[in-house]
Amino acid sequence: MLIIVQRTSLAGLRQPENQVTAVQPHFSHSESKIPIDNVDHSDVSIASPFLPKGSRPNLKPIPIAKLGGPWNMDLVVEDTPSVAHYERLDSEFRDHFVGPVPKDFFRELLPKAMASMPHLHSSVVGALAQFNSMGEERLLCRTFHKQTSPYLGEGFRLAANNSPGISYYSEHPQHDESALFQDNKDLTVSRDLETSELHFEVKVSVSDDPFRDHNPLLRTRASHHFLKSGPDHAIRRGQLIAYATDACARQHRQFYYSVLICHHRARIIRWDRSGALVSESFNCSDAEGIALLGDFLWRFTHAPPAARGWDPTVLAASREDESAFAQHPVLEEWYEDGSVAKIFVWDPEKERILEFLVSRAVVSPLSMVGRCTRGFWALDKATGSVVFVKDTWRVCGMEPEGNIIQRLLDHKVRNIPELHSHGDVLDGNHGFQHTWTQQYVNDYSCGRNPQILRYTHYRLVSKTVGHSLANAPENSRQLLTATRDAFEALSDAYNACGLMHRDISIGNIIVDRVSRKGILIDWEMAHEFRGSSARTCTRSGTWQFMAHELLRKPKRPHLPYHDIESFFWVVFYATILWFASKLDVKCVQDLIHDLFDEHKLDPFEGAVTGGRHKRVALIDDDCVNCTHLPPTSILYAWLKKFRVLYLRLDTDLFERPTVEKTFEIFDEAWRTLLKDESQTTENRFVRKALTIETHESDIVPIATHQSGSFSPKADIIPSPTSLPTRPFLQTADLPGIKYPSTAPLLNNPLKR
Repeated sequence: MLIIVQRTSLAGLRQPENQVTAVQPHFSHSESKIPIDNVDHSDVSIASPFLPKGSRPNLKPIPIAKLGGPWNMDLVVEDTPSVAHYERLDSEFRDHFVGPVPKDFFRELLPKAMASMPHLHSSVVGALAQFNSMGEERLLCRTFHKQTSPYLGEGFRLAANNSPGISYYSEHPQHDESALFQDNKDLTVSRDLETSELHFEVKVSVSDDPFRDHNPLLRTRASHHFLKSGPDHAIRRGQLIAYATDACARQHRQFYYSVLICHHRARIIRWDRSGALVSESFNCSDAEGIALLGDFLWRFTHAPPAARGWDPTVLAASREDESAFAQHPVLEEWYEDGSVAKIFVWDPEKERILEFLVSRAVVSPLSMVGRCTRGFWALDKATGSVVFVKDTWRVCGMEPEGNIIQRLLDHKVRNIPELHSHGDVLDGNHGFQHTWTQQYVNDYSCGRNPQILRYTHYRLVSKTVGHSLANAPENSRQLLTATRDAFEALSDAYNACGLMHRDISIGNIIVDRVSRKGILIDWEMAHEFRGSSARTCTRSGTWQFMAHELLRKPKRPHLPYHDIESFFWVVFYATILWFASKLDVKCVQDLIHDLFDEHKLDPFEGAVTGGRHKRVALIDDDCVNCTHLPPTSILYAWLKKFRVLYLRLDTDLFERPTVEKTFEIFDEAWRTLLKDESQTTENRFVRKALTIETHESDIVPIATHQSGSFSPKADIIPSPTSLPTRPFLQTADLPGIKYPSTAPLLNNPLKR
């Protein structure tokens, strides 16, 4: 259970009707001035992105009275995440903690407030000295709230839980949570971290600190272990990661701050998409410590929104804009009351800022680090047309996806998204938003230097909008037509540009809402095969749909025929979930476990491996027969034909044809089958939810093991949606692999 301050969605965060939110004068490419700077942040509200309703935690509000203070609180009962969930979060994030950094590192990042900080009164020190004798977290919270309130800027309040016996993801019987929010008298309650400005985690004992400071007199940083070992400490770090992840998933943020207090010791933590900076521990019960913490709070609450981590290019929409979005016949299904926001996209080619209205995100990041992609069906304010906005963090040094798509469009590649605009996201201060954690690695990381990459915030707007394969195809012929369209895109991309997609998956094929053609999306991992780069191209993709050779031999280069094999697994996956009606739930579970989720950490390869069952399935015809589809079925015929054709590529008994010829062979076979009217077509059916362990993954949900309704409301792009949510995880050898949620992950930080 948790106690949390509540506020509205955007109902209390609207802009004044006549307020100009951003001045957009024309300026030349040589000018460094960014129009968004002209926004008066003091009068502008910050929007919250809002996860899809189906993606939110199962929260049940229980109103309670105010608890002895000016804090508007509700008791929120939430299913407690499993210990394994926190341990997994820690396992995936542990190489992204950088520290200990100096305890005053925030002074480099937060501007000094113009207003003078209140003088430290002796009574404050005396009260905080009581920390040494307190043994309950609720008493620590009460004292902390009382003595730090003077250091909050106007318009902020510290809300603390002082209700005994209430826990928040705690391993202790009594656990208190504090959160700092921007004050707004018009705000009503909301039940999560959508509006959190700053988060405090309070522990009862110094020994609860999951980090260990470095003593230069005893050892070097290279030999120091900053993260304490043991399951209890892993769980505590997992809690910290979960809170920061949730706040950033529900808000439009560049970064986020939190404070960890373990009895009388405190640490300040700064989170971004590269990792987390963790400060040295300091005594917050003496004059020096409270002055330091007070300085942090004073600077934080007097800083502009962008300096507090908010994305200045996302603003709350006016009532007029919200009405336009809600009443649009295409977008009404993606509208959530009070959650419409205005997103600005900088188009460097046109040298102007474009405005789009968005509401409920159709895919949201559940990871704290990596690309953290989210997507929106959006309304172009300039034209009134419906577009798709992809918001992500791209790895610096890699070619932006928009450039790749434009190159494909220039070469007349079929069945790919039609590009509207794209560009890096402005930071509101004559530059672009990027991560900072990586800049502290060389000086402050302990142990071996982690591979923490620099990410830049990036947005791509597509004129192509559609629904994923999890929702759009109503029968097997439509499924094969959509996948063949995507196969044409793959073939054209190779023949025209020498590019491999490297992430063929069920989530990266959508059906265009207008043309109903299959569209191959998400080209950010595309890599050129021709020339010297061919053999340096490492494996990439979504684990469940990757070629068996790449799963078994992770050091093998990613080749074009690996992408071709992925199409077989996409169709086979869809078949057993949505069209093989004679398969019982247990059989489907076993197939998914053996064929799609198989993985192990291979100490000899130094990587996660799998794919043994996939290899056997391609050799053995039982793979197709186990679907119990009739021989006259078009799906049965396609699976049989594809398996035979691919087996010829996959064995040394036959001479492998050229890549161009290979594409021709598969395309002709595909075309012939679709023309054969004698083959029967299976209608899609709704399968009972599978009892597979679910995870609220820290990575974007890529697919789920259930056949659900076909309503666009439940759709996720690029991810299918159904319940239970069972996401695939992504890590990377370079540049990225989405793994099963239970897989041990590699130490490379490239994640979605």
